[in-house]
Amino acid sequence: MILKNIRAITLMPGVMIGDWNKAKREAAASRNPLQRLATPKEVIDIVPFLWPDASSYVNEVNIDVHGGEPL
Repeated sequence: MILKNIRAITLMPGVMIGDWNKAKREAAASRNPLQRLATPKEVIDIVPFLWPDASSYVNEVNIDVHGGEPL
């Protein structure tokens, strides 16, 4: 893909805070090494890195934003 000046970078968020009941949120958070769920802002904050100026030499990579939780 580099020959055509196309880069492939993906962002893979883990479980985020959503419209869940308290028991379901706590159960999901307990499986995460950080013992909490991500906020949408924590995932969105990664996006500026993906702009070409910040990541111009990055290619064919997946950025996991999941707090260490195995997916």
